[in-house]
Formats: sequence, structure tokens, C-alpha cells
Amino acid sequence: MEENFTLLEQNRDLIDIAELRMDYLPVKELRDMNGIRKRMGIAAIATFRKVCDGGRFRGDEGFRRKTLLDAVQAGFEYVDLEYGFDFPEVEAAVLNKGTAVIRSIHNFSGVEVSKGSIKGMLSLPDSEIPKIAVYPQSSKDLLGLLQLYSTFKDREKKIIVGMGAYGFFSRILYRKFGSLLTYCSGAEASGAPGHISPEQLKDVYNLDIITPDTAVYGIIGNPVMHSRSPHLHNAGYRKYSMDAVYIPFPVDDPDQFMRFANTLSIKGFSVTVPYKKDVIRFLDNVDQSVIQADACNTVVRKDNGYEGWNTDIEGFFRPLEKRISLQDIKRIAIIGAGGAAGAVIRALKGLDAQIHIFNRTEEKARILSQKFGIRYFPLSSYEEIERCDLIVQTTNVGMHPLEDKTPLPGYRFRKEQIVYDLIYTPEETIFLKEAAAAGCRTINGLEMLFIQGKLQFKLFTGVDYPEN
Repeated sequence: MEENFTLLEQNRDLIDIAELRMDYLPVKELRDMNGIRKRMGIAAIATFRKVCDGGRFRGDEGFRRKTLLDAVQAGFEYVDLEYGFDFPEVEAAVLNKGTAVIRSIHNFSGVEVSKGSIKGMLSLPDSEIPKIAVYPQSSKDLLGLLQLYSTFKDREKKIIVGMGAYGFFSRILYRKFGSLLTYCSGAEASGAPGHISPEQLKDVYNLDIITPDTAVYGIIGNPVMHSRSPHLHNAGYRKYSMDAVYIPFPVDDPDQFMRFANTLSIKGFSVTVPYKKDVIRFLDNVDQSVIQADACNTVVRKDNGYEGWNTDIEGFFRPLEKRISLQDIKRIAIIGAGGAAGAVIRALKGLDAQIHIFNRTEEKARILSQKFGIRYFPLSSYEEIERCDLIVQTTNVGMHPLEDKTPLPGYRFRKEQIVYDLIYTPEETIFLKEAAAAGCRTINGLEMLFIQGKLQFKLFTGVDYPEN
């Protein structure tokens, strides 16, 4: 409990209500519910969940019932009881104390809820609040989650939430969907999959100003939850007092996501790997930049359908142009042979420079080199890399879980070289640290992300990204 109280004090000014998960605590610490309730000093939910219901309590059922009754008697404003849990003593005490009952159903393996349970939850008395927490596992499941919101739309008070990465959007948009509250966790604690901290909810996602009319934007990809784009876009919306929010959407099936996007009326979204080419087939119109790049990273919903742009090329070149005149670049080393490498090569093809691919798997490099009519070398060909003016690192070596590695171990940079790493988390990879130590001019992916993101912001909103 002391850890709980410390956590509560750290977050007291950021939250409206606290849920006490009693099943996480030692039994001996639950003897004095009156003392706990008094010390909390904030509206509170009492929850004591068994393992079979997604909790941790494996002990005596009589003790669990008594502790829940003690919580009601102690003045907890809400008590969370599983749907179908018959406990007349608690229900009688609730009527006397004015406590509200949250009737909850959890599905930790998907979004399905039985028709009988749905019917029963819809029939609950107004004094009880139906809560349905489901765990979408795929893009297809997102439509099932939206259906739950639709089913309960006429219920004034309800809590419906999607857990995990696929359900993350529901935690941010709870007011848009009419849910009573959303859940978060402080510090390193996590009450359920998909929780983020109160600070992130407020400072990154502008949670307190989201309304039923909030315009939804986002970024799709796989993986995508690590993206820094929400920080950039949501800060811009906040600066302009726009009723808008930008959310990461992990996607495993772009067809299903587009159905979801249409249902939710998503106004626009950024596109990252691996869908920059795949998304083009869903677009009703594309900008010349998409044709040039053969990839789309920005989709905007218009009256006549979805339109696509590519801001990556300009985002890539602007940081480079700050450091060198492009015509002075004569030899370029591309590290990697994946989709990002192909996009960079396509952008650089307009320069009067030799472009060479260096990759660990020579077969992939050979295929890419044939596609663009350029040379390739084994990644170990350090003497060829040394001859290049510009080195562009396009692999994932240097980001989690490979933060302690570099794609060119033992390579000795020339101080005249410009070294560009597309990774932006961490901001300085070992690769860039070694280049900087050798006196090279370095560029990280965050600079590119910021520039292409500002261009996206203009396409989404029609206004320039705010200064500073």
C-alpha cells in the first residue's frame, strides 16, 4: 500500500479517480479498508479480481467478498463486480452507501462477447455501469470493438475499452465514444495491457480537450507504437487549439484497417513500414510525389475519397542540403537493401552521383541493384565505403533491441564523410556516435521525421506547423 500511496501522490494532480486493485496486494494489507479509503483522499474504485476474471487473487472467496463489502462500507464511490457475480450483501450495502456498481466483463483473447451477456448488460438498472474490456488481436477486431460502442450508444453511462496495442485508440478516444472514463498507470506499474501514464495521456495526446467531435488522425504501420509522430502532431493541434488528435494504429491487414478508417471517419494518417506501397491501391487520387517515390506516406480523406502524398523525399533532402551542396556529392553508400533503402535510392537517383548498395545478404542487394541499375557490395567492403562522400544507414541495427550494435563494426570513418542514419529512437545510435567522434557531419532520423511530419501537418490541417 505504501507503494500505491507514493504513486497516488505523484499523480494526484493528473487524475480524477483512482482504482485500487486489491488483488495485486498482500492479504494482510487489506484489513483496514477505512484507513485506506481515508488516506486516498480522491474518488475511488474498489476492484478485487480473481484469476479466472483476469485478476491475480487465488485466495479464499469468503475473504474476497468480505473485503469488497468493507470497501463499500468505507465509502468507495465505485465497486467493480464481475457480471454474473451474485453478492446480495454488497448490493444491499451499495444502496445504503450510495456506491455505484460497475458490472464488468473481460475478454483477454479477442473482442467477442456472448449475445446473452450483451443483452444482460443492456438490461442492467441505471444505477449500475456496464463495463466491457476486450483485447483486439488484429485489425479485423477493431471493427468488432466499434460495434460494441454502437451497441451501447444509448446507454448514458458505460465503460468500453480495448486493451493492448490494437485497442490503444479506445483509451484515447473514450470521450468520443461516450465512455465514462479511461484507465492509465503511473511510473513503471501497469494495471492492464496498453496502459500509458497520466502525463502521456495529457501531454502527448491532449486527453482533456478531446470531445465527441474530435477529428481523428494517426499513423499506421507494424510496428508503430514506438512512433514519435504523435508528439509532433498533437503538439501542433494543441498550439492551434484544434479539436483533433493523432494516434498510432498498429495494422496487420490494410484492407481491414481501411474499413475501420471509413467507419471511424479518420481524417488522415501517416504511413510507415511496411505499407507505404500497399496503401496506394486504396487511394482515389495520388500526388506526383507518390509516383516519383513509388510509395505513399501521407493519406488525407477528401470529399471524393482518399488522396495520397509522399513527404519523405523532401524530408530526407532538407537536412542534407543544410550540410552540403547536393552537386558536391559524388559517391553514396547505402547501408541495407530493404524497403527504406529502395526509397532512399529512388530519392537520390536524380543526383549526379554514383550510388552503391552494401548489405549483409548479397542476394537482396543484388535484386535491388538490378532494379535500379546500380552496383552492390558485401557489407564488409569497408574500402569501398571509405571512398563515399555520403553514407546512408537504412537498417534497424541501432534501434531496439539492437541499441548496442552498429551495422559497420570496426569501420573507421573519414571526417570528410556525411553520415545519415534514418533511425530516430535512440536519437544518437552507436553508428552516429562513432561517426561524430571521427569528426563527420551527422544527421539522425529525427530531423527527417520532423521535416516530413511538418509537411504532413500542412496536408492534414491546411495550415503551416507552428513555429518553435
